[in-house]
Amino acid sequence: MATRESHGAGDGGRHAPLTRRSFLLKTFGVGGASAMLFLAQACRGGAAPSYGPGGAGQQAAPASGAAPTQAPAAAAPAPASSAAGAQSASTSAAQPAAKPAAAGQPKRGGTLISAVTAEPPTLDPHLGFPSTFSALLYDYLIYFDAQNTVQPNLAESWDIQNDGATIVFKLRKGVKFHNGRELVADDVKYSMERLQDQKSVFARDYAAIQSVRVVDPYTVALEFGKPFPGAFRMLCQFKGGDIVAKEAVEQHGDLARTAMGTGPFMFERWTPGNEIVLKKNPNYWKPDLPYLDGITFKIVPDEAGIVAGLRTGAVHHMQILDFTNIRALENDPAVSVYKTPRVQDGVVAMYVNARIGHLADSKVREALFWAFDREAAVKIATGGQGIATGPISPTVTPWALPEADVKQTWKRDLDRARKAVEEAKAGGKYPDGIKTQVWADATTRWRVDTAQILSSNAKEVGIDCEVVMMEAGTLTKQFLAREAPIYPNTWGASAIDPDAQHRFLHSKGQDYPFVNDPEIDKLLDDGRYTWDPMKRKEMYDKVQRTLLERYHGIWMYHVDFFDAARKNVHYARDKYPPMLLRGLEESWIE
Repeated sequence: MATRESHGAGDGGRHAPLTRRSFLLKTFGVGGASAMLFLAQACRGGAAPSYGPGGAGQQAAPASGAAPTQAPAAAAPAPASSAAGAQSASTSAAQPAAKPAAAGQPKRGGTLISAVTAEPPTLDPHLGFPSTFSALLYDYLIYFDAQNTVQPNLAESWDIQNDGATIVFKLRKGVKFHNGRELVADDVKYSMERLQDQKSVFARDYAAIQSVRVVDPYTVALEFGKPFPGAFRMLCQFKGGDIVAKEAVEQHGDLARTAMGTGPFMFERWTPGNEIVLKKNPNYWKPDLPYLDGITFKIVPDEAGIVAGLRTGAVHHMQILDFTNIRALENDPAVSVYKTPRVQDGVVAMYVNARIGHLADSKVREALFWAFDREAAVKIATGGQGIATGPISPTVTPWALPEADVKQTWKRDLDRARKAVEEAKAGGKYPDGIKTQVWADATTRWRVDTAQILSSNAKEVGIDCEVVMMEAGTLTKQFLAREAPIYPNTWGASAIDPDAQHRFLHSKGQDYPFVNDPEIDKLLDDGRYTWDPMKRKEMYDKVQRTLLERYHGIWMYHVDFFDAARKNVHYARDKYPPMLLRGLEESWIE
């Protein structure tokens, strides 16, 4: 029998029996203790061209290791706790009122200067992994807040129908793109179908949508064919769900060097190697926001230069990628350091590409796996901030492997590494030695550190692993094309819902490590539509153990997100996920 539930920002929570139907609702974000069980479980010159017409987290605990003031993300109710935190029949939501980002009266105006070490290869939120700036330019239908609760956004409410096989979204009226045109259901349809195109890195995720049906100008239905537990993770994740304007894509061919969304800021210009400039959206759909007139992202390849700028006041804000800078910034009376728990992309791993050269040999991968010193990586690359992890972060309970299992595979074992090298060379293989490469970009300190550690460790067991330094944008493009042999990066398959692994590991998806295994494909396909949490747990545990047993990566550590701002910046860190900096819409400069 078809079922239907409605959700909106004004709904109140109530509990339901744990039937298949109520489990569906909990998986899609309805409140209550069971929710927690199932989804929480569950500045340089030059004549470079410019593109464009213009040419509340927590403050970090002390580095000494004092306990944070807020529980980690895993302890908070996961997205299962909400679907806008509601279960009543209300089908509409009042437009949210703007709230001050901090105590005191917000001051309007001014341009915030944020500095980054590398510019993105693209601004197109569908064709490449979105940059830091995407959430300032675009909106999702819904989003996860700091408590991992699903909240209305462009969609003011939604109906879950047919046991979750259909979700019908009601759009806010009056939301305008940056060109002044009103957003309507056809824009959602266009964006969802663009995400399904094989040119999109998110195509495998959005393949779960069987059809997008425009009901009326402000109502759109997503049809999944059958109940899909990962729907809200897919739509709320910080990668891919942006709604774009069709006419901007048609005008420019893509959105790589421009933007046309509904977000709080508008694209003004991009001067490669210098800066990306955003200006205030005067028609933003949230009343009275943003407070800032604009944000300029300066490209400064050396993070030490960014730190110096922050301390002198030339820079207002920075993301911390060199974690050794945390202590010095914490000791600066003019700077606040913010630490935000990361539920998605907190795992940092060596992507090991079995398509390339000697890495096709599982014994070579095994040797590298056991030779790598993860404890050294945590100490050197994270300044002691990292913790042990497997393919799914320990903050994403219960999808992570048991702690005992993680520790067994996390500790270095040189004897096993040397034995694997001997077995690889048996029968006269590799007469010129075992050789491979690890790629990194000089602008990201932790990538350089971990690449050098791997190279040194490999040499200890008789493997020549050359560190190849590349420009960040070029490296990202080659990684997406699956051309990087070994690449230290965040492991995007670790997320609130384990269906995130489908795009990363399925042979018809990106399959970065080249697992290329029909059995794994079946587990990922079955897990995508399995409702029983214990059965899902068994499936995804098996996927993770297979990755470990076949050495399809080196999972180094989990680390939270750190950024810093001048104390005269009233910095709102209340939007999830943290790396997208959406809280800047509510930030202001004193």
